[in-house]
Amino acid sequence: MDEDNHDISVSFFFGWMLRIAMIVFRFLWSRIMLHTIINTFLLSSIDRELYSNNISGPIPSELGNLTNLVSLDLYLNSFSGPIPESLGKLSKLRFLYVYQSFI
Repeated sequence: MDEDNHDISVSFFFGWMLRIAMIVFRFLWSRIMLHTIINTFLLSSIDRELYSNNISGPIPSELGNLTNLVSLDLYLNSFSGPIPESLGKLSKLRFLYVYQSFI
């Protein structure tokens, strides 16, 4: 009977470890994808729609490097923290949509 409980405890432990690993992976993957999007095909854009992509963590301050940005749609994500000051320096930015984006 003790051996059965041990097997259940080990199984439970590894199940939780797998869940934690998946959460970390999803977080890191969303950050990698967002930085890849920013660094590859967004740099010369005037309108970016990144809404409803399950992006989590802080809004990257690198978005402030998109000097031609006029509209930025970030709503329906899971961001945390403040809106970066670098976005306030975008002189062409007219629309910033972030509703329902913060946890």
